[in-house]
Amino acid sequence: MEPVKLLVIGAGSRGSGYAGYARQHPQRAAVVGVADPTAPCPGGHGGGDYALMQAFVAAVARRDPGLILSGPEETLETHLIVFAAEEARAASRVVDVPAFRAQYEEN
Repeated sequence: MEPVKLLVIGAGSRGSGYAGYARQHPQRAAVVGVADPTAPCPGGHGGGDYALMQAFVAAVARRDPGLILSGPEETLETHLIVFAAEEARAASRVVDVPAFRAQYEEN
């Protein structure tokens, strides 16, 4: 199987993580490009927090819920996946996402 091709954008922890993975597992991933934006972005997460809040404010101001592209279920699911990935990175082991999710579900 051909390695997954990665374009790393920015030099933050996510970019470092992907690049480190590609270095350790060249048969699975290859960095084919790196882009580092030179213009500073407002807010955290490379401007993502700012854009998220701008979309929310626009949705409220226009009374248009269609401008909000994900709800609480999707937000929780994506955060659980990120937390599982961080645990896998920190512990250098594979984390089963459904089992990880089950630890935090209410009965």
